[in-house]
This record gives sequence, C-alpha cells and structure tokens, in this order.
Amino acid sequence: MKIFNKSYLLGFITCFILLSIVGVYASITLLASNITYSNSKTSATNVNDALNELYENTPSPKYKESILNGADPVLPDDLIPVTIANNGTVTYANTSSEWYNYENKTWANAIRLIYNPSKKYSVGDAISESDISAYFVWIPRYKY
Repeated sequence: MKIFNKSYLLGFITCFILLSIVGVYASITLLASNITYSNSKTSATNVNDALNELYENTPSPKYKESILNGADPVLPDDLIPVTIANNGTVTYANTSSEWYNYENKTWANAIRLIYNPSKKYSVGDAISESDISAYFVWIPRYKY
C-alpha cells in the first residue's frame, strides 16, 4: 500500500527544510538583537536588565502567624506596614520579620501617606505624623 507519491514527499521535505531554516534564522536574529524594554516599574532598557532588576526586587517571604490560619494581612500597594511604639512613634515595618503578633495583641497596622510626603520612606524609618493621611489595622476573619 503506497501512502505518498514521490512528488508529494519531496514537497513535504522541502517545505520542512525551508521552515526549519526560517525558524533558525528568526531565533538567531532575536537572540543577537538588543531588544528594548520599557515599563514604569523598572528603569531597565532591555529585557535582560529588566529581568535582573525585577528578580533583585522580588520581595522576601512575608511573615505569617500560624494562629491566623491563613488570614494574614494582605496590604494593597498604597498602604505601608508599620509598627507603633508605646510612645506613638510610627516605624516602617519589615514584613519578612515579625511585625504583628495577634496572640500577644500586637496588631498588624498600616498607614497611607499624604499625596506629597516630606521624604521617601524605607523599612526601619520613623514616619513623620505630618506625612500620614490615614491609619489602618488588619482585622482577620474569624471562624466560629
């Protein structure tokens, strides 16, 4: 039983070879070119630098408390996790270490800054009261 005739088989092989050559050429062209990249979340100018920058800025694992059974705080981008000392000092919290403890009644607090704060804050900085527009506290879901 003959499935293919010679001209059909020759055409199939020729087409396969041409598609392979085009694919290899396109791959080499893409790898050899300097692909530009633009995104407001990174200052990189090409894809490789963007991936490296995003990898370096990947947040460390977040602190979780077993007593909350998965109801740990989830803060939107505009809220800053903070700790509030007994004297009222508000400090930018490090979310990869213990910044709340519901068993000891240390609540997960967060703030929203005013539109134009006096400075850019980072983890460990005391935040000026005049730069805070609102205070928030995480209330975990309770299951009866």
